[in-house]
Amino acid sequence: MLLKKWVLMTTNKEIEKELKVALAEIGKIDPWFDRSFNAWIFEHAAYPVGCDGSTKKEVVEKYPLYLRDFIEERLNDNLAP
Repeated sequence: MLLKKWVLMTTNKEIEKELKVALAEIGKIDPWFDRSFNAWIFEHAAYPVGCDGSTKKEVVEKYPLYLRDFIEERLNDNLAP
């Protein structure tokens, strides 16, 4: 007998709702320059997501995308314990 594994996929609406909450918790995305990496960096203690870039603007634009990916994986239970 073959058993099918049902995979629950999170909807974009659910992801966007959680992303909105996360961004509100984080507040302003204010990158800092790290001389050892020669890059602008942003991370927040509430989420295990980091982002770097060559400009502040780049980091401010990319961080929500990385955070969204993390939230999607978390909601789909795809994170290692």
